[in-house]
Amino acid sequence: MQDTYETNRLLINRFALTDVTDVADMFEDQELNLMSGLRLPETRPEKLMGLTMLVKTQNSLIYILRNKKSGNAVGLVVFYRMYLLNYVYSEFECEIGFVLSRDSWQQGLMSEALRQLISAYFEETDFVGIYAGAHSGNVRSQALLKRMGFQAKKVPRYLSEDQFDEQLEYFYLSESMLND
Repeated sequence: MQDTYETNRLLINRFALTDVTDVADMFEDQELNLMSGLRLPETRPEKLMGLTMLVKTQNSLIYILRNKKSGNAVGLVVFYRMYLLNYVYSEFECEIGFVLSRDSWQQGLMSEALRQLISAYFEETDFVGIYAGAHSGNVRSQALLKRMGFQAKKVPRYLSEDQFDEQLEYFYLSESMLND
């Protein structure tokens, strides 16, 4: 996928080492930390180290969302490769995760970012399906996924269940569903 995308209100760039401090600042909000699923450490030095390691993850695509006007980091979108039962990466399905800073909620920014990135993901990769997990109590994320066309779905048996969190509700979007 490309390193940079642009929407009406956002600059969406591939996450880089230069972004670590901005993202760490965003994750000072412990509720975001918990709901994101990243489960970053609570101390600042450990959080910076965790985010630095995230930048170096080769089997994921991570994008930072920045407000065009202010340049401030407002969110992250991550495409994770999914494991098959034998711990080989799936070549056809991935999982998406996303988080938006609390002061950017209820503005449609994540919808704007996901429309751009999901469309590009299907156009620019060979993947045909995307899973997304939202915490059971996170009704905003669940509603967003439904608006984006995702449908509630259990994770299929051929994918490793070790990586799935029992507190999450899972949703699925295929390339054909996106075009409907």
